[in-house]
Amino acid sequence: MRSIAIIILISLALHAAASAADVEVIARLERTQIYLGEQVGLFVDARNARNAEQPKLAIPGVDVSFAGSQPYSSTSIQYDVTTRQQYRDEKFGTRMQFILRPAQAGVITIPGVPIEVDGQTRTSQPLTLSVIKAEEQEFVILEEEVDPSAEVYVDQPIRVRLKVLIRKPRTGGQGDPFIQNQLPHLEIPWFEGCADWQTSELQAFAQPLVRRHGELGFTINKYAQQMFFETVPHVFQFPRTEVTRKCADGRDYQYLCYMLEKEFRPASVGEYEAPGVLFKGAVRLDTGARAIIASSPGVKVTVRRVPGQGRPDTFTGAIGSFTFEADATPKAAKVGDPIDLILSVTGDGVLEKILPLDLTKQAELTQSFRVHTDAPSVNVTGTTKTFRYTVRAKDETVSEVPPITFSFFDVRANQYRTLRSKPVKVSVSPTATMSLNEVVGMTGGQTRLGKELEEGIQQNFVGDDVLASQEFEWKLSLTLLALLILPPVAFIGVFIAGKRNERLKSDPALVRSRGARKDAFDRLKRLERLPDASPEFCGELSKVLTFYAADKLNVPREGFTTDDLRRSLRDRQIDSALADAATDLVTTCDSGRFGGSKISGNAELIQKARDIVNRLEKKL
Repeated sequence: MRSIAIIILISLALHAAASAADVEVIARLERTQIYLGEQVGLFVDARNARNAEQPKLAIPGVDVSFAGSQPYSSTSIQYDVTTRQQYRDEKFGTRMQFILRPAQAGVITIPGVPIEVDGQTRTSQPLTLSVIKAEEQEFVILEEEVDPSAEVYVDQPIRVRLKVLIRKPRTGGQGDPFIQNQLPHLEIPWFEGCADWQTSELQAFAQPLVRRHGELGFTINKYAQQMFFETVPHVFQFPRTEVTRKCADGRDYQYLCYMLEKEFRPASVGEYEAPGVLFKGAVRLDTGARAIIASSPGVKVTVRRVPGQGRPDTFTGAIGSFTFEADATPKAAKVGDPIDLILSVTGDGVLEKILPLDLTKQAELTQSFRVHTDAPSVNVTGTTKTFRYTVRAKDETVSEVPPITFSFFDVRANQYRTLRSKPVKVSVSPTATMSLNEVVGMTGGQTRLGKELEEGIQQNFVGDDVLASQEFEWKLSLTLLALLILPPVAFIGVFIAGKRNERLKSDPALVRSRGARKDAFDRLKRLERLPDASPEFCGELSKVLTFYAADKLNVPREGFTTDDLRRSLRDRQIDSALADAATDLVTTCDSGRFGGSKISGNAELIQKARDIVNRLEKKL
């Protein structure tokens, strides 16, 4: 027995070593040649690796971001004509994607990507990426700027502005110099977001710019819509003006200026850059249509903290421009009665960062009022943040709530400002008091208490009518009825549940089918914690629908593709609208995960998936 155990252990060790030796890491670029300002996908395939860890990839002069990973597995039966034998061919591994954005032109060597599997490291082959700088020309000019420029403060509004200047043809009317079906394309890295800066949601920002399919405009990044069986880029239009610009030949030319502007609020200090923009496309010129590639350099921004020197005690984090008001309710109270003191801050700034004032440090207020040390209630409505405190007047001489001081940092004036609210008139009356006779209640030399003791509490009750009956009376109450019925009902319920469990144990497919909806909803609940529109979110949301359908249909989860989902729903005669909704959502997620498309609105997508699962549950 001992020798057999040793042989088994040796076999397992050799198998593990052989498995590790079979691990292979293959890397490939989406494209090997790009223009400066474009991004490119780097795909890494760790073959025969089940537990591949995410590598740390750093490339000098290249901004690298991890776009997500996805395990895969497939099994097929192969036939060897030589030996006339069948054998099982299993393929599995992990696919990873990185997004590369070079910061300079030239030939970039991408080093081998190291992947660690079961304690051993495997490295992919190195790759070469050629980055081309756009040619010098003055037909299309891109200008990028930030306002205010150079230096800003944390939470200060900053506007990133893009100007696309296209030389206006002398003929052709007042329309856009674009060519139908060859619309110019813009790669705008900050269109959705930039670094950790706060900004508006993508849909709210982009929706007013979107135009109908067939109109003229720009296409941006990889934003597209599904129309029938074709993916069609969204068309965006920017506000347009005309400007005159002197060119290198010394002559003045008319340009059509298309401008895009987005507001951000830096969340932390540091050196940042709004990346440059790339233009690719054909435009109509005096000499005819011409394909042009142009780019703009990125714009650097330094974000600083507000100064510590000269900071007032009444500064609680307000950065921007604000007004300050105070109010009180009720305005008529007695000494010691609670009065709500309402302080309102209104203006342009991050209201969430404004903390409550410490009213115990407001000397004028504490002379006349006692201040509760409990935290005030807070409410935010629009551009106003309200703090509600509780104070109590110390005596009846109080006639007003004195001015309250509040400080903020004015980013335009680059200095702290202190505001004082207007005093609030109040009326305070003395607290009502009672004399000793009123408290005791003297009446004719005898107290109320004495009278009650004599006439009420000390009296005894006598007579047969006050004796309780001792005769037992049988009554069929609801409680007794429940005690008689519940035991047999409970026994029957336990018996039925036992039979059901036996049936489930004998039918794993039924277990999978019945648990599919719960498993899908559990996964959707976990997705609420993932970053908005991240590749990881897209991959997990895609799994929710494919895994759900696989469980309901009792087929393996791994390898169940979008095509399998579409075919399975069609075979079971699911109505086309529901089937299209399910497959379109999976396709959208796959585009966001692997295709580089930007999607937004985690909550909306999660709710859409939940609705689809609920509708499929009634059909499958």
